[in-house]
Amino acid sequence: MKIIECSDWKDKRILEIIIAAVINLIIFSANNKLMMYTKHLSLLVIILCLGMFILNRNYILKINKYKLMYSLFVIMIMVSCFWVSNINVIWDYSLYLISGVCVIFSDFSKTFYYYFMKNFKTLFWVFIFSMFLEALLPNVFFLIFGFASFGDAEMRALTSGGAIAGLAFEKAYAAFICNLGLGVIFAEFVAQRSYKYVIQSILVMIALMMTGKRTLFIIPIVALLIYVMLFSKNNKFIKLAGVGLGISAFIIIAYTIIPEASLIIDRIINSGGDVLSGRENFWNYAMDMFHQNPFFGRGFMSFNDFVFNQGFRYYGERWNYQAHNVYIQLLGETGIIGCGVIITLIVILIIKAISLAKTTSNFWDVLLVYWIMLFGIYSLTGNTLYYPCQLIILVVSILLITNVKKIRKVSYQIGKTIKWKSLA
Repeated sequence: MKIIECSDWKDKRILEIIIAAVINLIIFSANNKLMMYTKHLSLLVIILCLGMFILNRNYILKINKYKLMYSLFVIMIMVSCFWVSNINVIWDYSLYLISGVCVIFSDFSKTFYYYFMKNFKTLFWVFIFSMFLEALLPNVFFLIFGFASFGDAEMRALTSGGAIAGLAFEKAYAAFICNLGLGVIFAEFVAQRSYKYVIQSILVMIALMMTGKRTLFIIPIVALLIYVMLFSKNNKFIKLAGVGLGISAFIIIAYTIIPEASLIIDRIINSGGDVLSGRENFWNYAMDMFHQNPFFGRGFMSFNDFVFNQGFRYYGERWNYQAHNVYIQLLGETGIIGCGVIITLIVILIIKAISLAKTTSNFWDVLLVYWIMLFGIYSLTGNTLYYPCQLIILVVSILLITNVKKIRKVSYQIGKTIKWKSLA
């Protein structure tokens, strides 16, 4: 059993453990009843980070380009309150953005990163178990986890289209969480070269296929191929062909013998030519917003109000689910300036993360590459910046890349323990 020695104040250590747990609760809030408490959890993060800042007694804030760009984006959003159509929407969401600022400027010790990953892995495997339980024994699933659901089993069956979501209770959230876990498993495989992680990745990929989300299914495949191309020193094309054949074989076998896993292939084959599933209609609305105010936009979180005022209704009801493309929506809401800040932030994070991973292939470096690529790519068809449980991944990515030297020796295996020494 490996022992890692850390020195820290006891009070600060407790705060860091709590913050790590709360951030994980936000990540897994998804479409379950935890969603009702994300504001409270974010407020708790702000309070705890401020408390830790006071305990440090070192009131110097370290800043870098990643922190600066995220903070600049938050400031721009707050300023847009002066011209947005519904100021209450921004005030409501500002809590999540400000909690992100508090997290990235916090000087966490190794304690935080250890418990963050330990908690994540525990919650993730509970989540994966819930997905397979729902697929195999749906009645048992709702008997055990039904307390966390917003609706009953019948209503969910009518709206899910046969997709399995487990404790996320919504297929897109479930697929995103599956990808987060795949990033961890992939990083563990690179760090340890143990084939038990291959088995784990197969299980998670099957779970991911059961969600039926096409973009989020393609992302891990693309990430794996990119890794082979960028990080293989010899026989790149042979390895690339081998990985491609392995992925193809896995998809064919899963499609043939696992009925629930065939949903993703059926959606791809039977798209009827509408690959975007009607998203282009929302993108057109966002571009109309952009043309009206190309530099500063109409204000953050104003898209739903705009499409409502333009007469769009979803089965007779108001549309509340954003534009399903973060970049185009930001063009309409924050103009060239706001969208440019976020795109630049994501691009420089990816470039830096790949550079770090090519140098060391450390667990945290590889994980960082996957998570920031997941956030950046899924933003093309999803609403990552507009959901607290996904926005927090951008915040964590900034935190990791800022403290990459500190955390490289942090244990990430649940079985390992930490030995503490008091500064007193």
